Amino acid sequence: MEAAGTVNKNYQKVLPSFTQPPYLTISDSCSAFEDSPQSSLDTYVGLNQYNRILAALYRVSNHPAFSQDGSSAAPYGVFYQRPVIGECSVINGGIYLSAYPREAVVVDERYELLNKVYARLTMTLASVEKKLSEHQIVTGTLNFVLQVLPFSEERVRNISLANKIRVDQRTALDFFLINKCGVARHQVLLAGYLLEKLKARKILKGCVYIDPFFKTETAEDERLIYTCSKGSLFKFSPLEIRQKTDSFLALKKT
Repeated sequence: MEAAGTVNKNYQKVLPSFTQPPYLTISDSCSAFEDSPQSSLDTYVGLNQYNRILAALYRVSNHPAFSQDGSSAAPYGVFYQRPVIGECSVINGGIYLSAYPREAVVVDERYELLNKVYARLTMTLASVEKKLSEHQIVTGTLNFVLQVLPFSEERVRNISLANKIRVDQRTALDFFLINKCGVARHQVLLAGYLLEKLKARKILKGCVYIDPFFKTETAEDERLIYTCSKGSLFKFSPLEIRQKTDSFLALKKT
């Protein structure tokens, strides 16, 4: 397993050259937010024990843009020449496929916006006078993600429909940052990217990975796991945070 946050030179072999970020790359498939012919993930999951990564790979196994690369840089294969993001892969430079049919999220700091977000994070952390512990840095990063990429299923749906985003259409994470909205998958990917970068800069020493298992019917409950250098765990679950926030606001109104 490759350590999260390390830079693997093999990535250069599978990443395409580019001139402009493919915020909205045209696809001929159905809308990412139209009703799917499947009402559940049963068709995709099979014997995968509700593993979101394996379910997503099964779903796109016959897609012309998917192939098994077989290299350590792309242990889950490649999709449109990018490594598929999974539990044991680096997030930056990759593409995330949802178990349930949604857009394919590209995470690539070469589009510059992610670097700007990282710079803003480091400035936020540096503004604290005292030296921060690993626990405080991770907590601060996760809270930062919730602020810069607010959770809103309605807004994500609206901008996706307005821009005619299709299922498995390459859509940069930058697109959701620009529109200031995301759901669990977007928040988890942003948090994972930032924590990976903090580790690459030797600010953190722990390991970060996407939890492959899901509980909800549509598998849209992505979670990020961070294991501290001393062994303690952080579990970042945006959907649970959102549900608890909604419940709290509902109680305040009564």
